Amino acid sequence: MNIFVYSRGGGAYRTGSALKCLLDSNKYGVSYIHYFSRKNFFIRAILKLVTVIETFFNLLFCDVVYFSIMTHGSMALKFAHLLHKTIITEFYLSLYDTDVRDRQLVPDNSRKARKLRDKDIYALKNSSRVIVLSHADIDYYSALFDLDPSVVQYEIIPLVTNQKRTAKLGFFHGNKDFMQLCWTGTYIPLQGLENVIRAMSYVKEKSKIPINLLLWGPETGQTKQGIYDLVQQLNLNDCVTFHNEWGNLIAWEDYVVNYCDLFIGAFGQSEKAKYVVPNKVVDGMSFKLPVITGPSTGVFEFCGGNDDIFIVNSNEPIAIAEQIIDISKMSIIDIQHRVDVAYKIYEDNFCMSAFDKRFMRMMNSFDLEC
Repeated sequence: MNIFVYSRGGGAYRTGSALKCLLDSNKYGVSYIHYFSRKNFFIRAILKLVTVIETFFNLLFCDVVYFSIMTHGSMALKFAHLLHKTIITEFYLSLYDTDVRDRQLVPDNSRKARKLRDKDIYALKNSSRVIVLSHADIDYYSALFDLDPSVVQYEIIPLVTNQKRTAKLGFFHGNKDFMQLCWTGTYIPLQGLENVIRAMSYVKEKSKIPINLLLWGPETGQTKQGIYDLVQQLNLNDCVTFHNEWGNLIAWEDYVVNYCDLFIGAFGQSEKAKYVVPNKVVDGMSFKLPVITGPSTGVFEFCGGNDDIFIVNSNEPIAIAEQIIDISKMSIIDIQHRVDVAYKIYEDNFCMSAFDKRFMRMMNSFDLEC
């Protein structure tokens, strides 16, 4: 069986995981194209032409096409469908939902929004298998695009993230007199960071234990200025710190392992926030850190919230703050128990081996002539 992996660079870790899984199996002939963008117009034009030619020939001679994250809007998918190829679409993100609702970069009633919506629907309807992260995903997209779920042939393969070193949990072990909260992200509206900042105002006032929050992200971001202004307005400079070292994974992991005591998830109010499994939650579990996040159907699909991660019943700042203060009073024994239970959930669903098992089970379901 010959498999063509079509990528444009988005979701590099997940795409790399799928590619590694296929190559390690030694069962398939695998071809791969990664589209490289360049600022120089002439070089960009040449690279695009070469990519189009390579894509055309790969589509002609493959049996299966795997469209990686955010590539299902390309003409290559329509061409693959016309050629009656088996199409696997990584529906990690919706084009329409990401640019229109999440990032709010495209007006909802615009022509571009309609095009993005049509591309999403075409991929959902015409793929041999659509990979989604949870049952909550397929329910959400079915409602968003007014689709009968039965018309979508989907496979659930959850988030995957690499295993990491174990966090030291200095505060809970009694090695420091303050609790360090860590948040990582790109300052997009979905994440509900403003609710966390407002919660810190309440924490600062009510907690008898010093609690600090570190925001690890890029120098700029869609909501960053607003978050910065909110920190100033609430006079939280002494307990909220911005760290602009986005992309330095080694430094980030070192900081989390050595200093973080509680990992912050997502507390957004949008429809999408109510169903997603935030990457932050899975990252925190992989560090063997206690994790606090808002409620979502996706999170509840994997975690109960009673003896694993901490799921706040409301995204309201006071509810978040009260939970943070309660966590600060817990013993290392209770924290360690929840961390261990959550880590088992991570191993069963979100680590590389779990991804491999689910991905290969899907591949084995295709009864094709090699």
